[in-house]
Amino acid sequence: MKVEPCLKTQSGNTVALVDVTCESRSLILWSTDECLFESKYTVSKDGEVFQEGTMNFRSLPKYDRVQTWMRYECRGPGTYTLTFTDMKVTFSFWGDLEELHPKNITISDTGC
Repeated sequence: MKVEPCLKTQSGNTVALVDVTCESRSLILWSTDECLFESKYTVSKDGEVFQEGTMNFRSLPKYDRVQTWMRYECRGPGTYTLTFTDMKVTFSFWGDLEELHPKNITISDTGC
């Protein structure tokens, strides 16, 4: 399982983009699996949180990865930080539901 967040401008809007890949390996081959991603997030500017919420989505096994995004308001030049906490990824492993709880992820970028 791989979670890759980033902050970027998309179609003129500032967005937080999350790219999730859920994979498993048999004896020889890797395959992409369906999984459910859940997390709390915050977006801050120069250390002040101005947006928070939850993000939930399901990846689809026929695609290599799933991207989802949410808009946030640009509040002028500064350092923007995106933090994911309380992450949970649920997937099926040999017919049993399993959960992974990745470590918190924080990324920062200068923007606007």
